[in-house]
Amino acid sequence: RSVDALSHSGRITVRKLEVLAAIDPRWRHKHTLARIDTPGEAMRFNAAVEFVQGACSRVDDEVVAEAIAAMGPSSTLPRLLDRFVRRADRLPEHPIQIGDDELRPFITMRDYIDGARRYRNCLASKLDQVVAGRFAIAEFQGQALLEFRQLTAGAGWMLWLVHGPRNGPASVRVSQEAEAKCDLLS
Repeated sequence: RSVDALSHSGRITVRKLEVLAAIDPRWRHKHTLARIDTPGEAMRFNAAVEFVQGACSRVDDEVVAEAIAAMGPSSTLPRLLDRFVRRADRLPEHPIQIGDDELRPFITMRDYIDGARRYRNCLASKLDQVVAGRFAIAEFQGQALLEFRQLTAGAGWMLWLVHGPRNGPASVRVSQEAEAKCDLLS
């Protein structure tokens, strides 16, 4: 793989050899060598692939290697990894275990993607943070999205924000009702 990647990636430089040495042998390809400029970036890419593989059971080494080989000239490595994150099926435990008619936790990536479309907000761009367990979302009465943030040292979760459509604030009434509902859960 190393020889093939180097022979198809243009001029061989010391920097390119350093990148080649830093990148995991499984991801050595002309497309990765063309898009990674430093050994530090190569190591971050290795870690990002490992993160994605931990979040998505269907993304094994072969799937990643095939996706890299199939990259087009305008594709980027972050976009490639984002596609895998959207397929994540190993999400952290949600702070709300059981939903009801008023409060529905988002427990699948499909929930998050659909919620981003319905509310026309930036949620779809933060799916990696969801997979990392930085925050979780639930929908309240079909009118607002509740953002929960994890407290430090595993001390639980807290209701952080109540979002309306287009990342705007929810009405005062909906926010107060959502907070009261969450208080009942704790």
